[in-house]
Amino acid sequence: MANDYIGWFVWVFGFGFEVISDHQKSVFKEDPQNRNKFINVGLWKLSRHPNYFGEISLWCGVTISALGIAHDWGFLMLLSPLWTFTLLCFLSGIPPTEKRADIKFKDNPDYQEYKKILRSHPVLLLLE
Repeated sequence: MANDYIGWFVWVFGFGFEVISDHQKSVFKEDPQNRNKFINVGLWKLSRHPNYFGEISLWCGVTISALGIAHDWGFLMLLSPLWTFTLLCFLSGIPPTEKRADIKFKDNPDYQEYKKILRSHPVLLLLE
């Protein structure tokens, strides 16, 4: 029963994190003054990919909650957040996103400094 509460807390946290970061990016992109600028405000100042962090967190929450009903093959539930992590970090999420940003902002010194600082930290975790 405790893992239900923990799991759903993690899910709500992850969902909220993803929604807030997506909203912040949308608001940032709508502002004409931010044309051709990269986002480095709000959650985006703390994490290279806060939306992906939120997505992975919410699937971890579902897994934690489901562990209470898991039996012999319950460990297979770990495949869901592991697959999401692998997909976003190594296949379809971060690699093409960062490749496009590196091309778009290659001559932007602020972006290069941002990348240098963030490369010294984990891709998804908060910096502060």
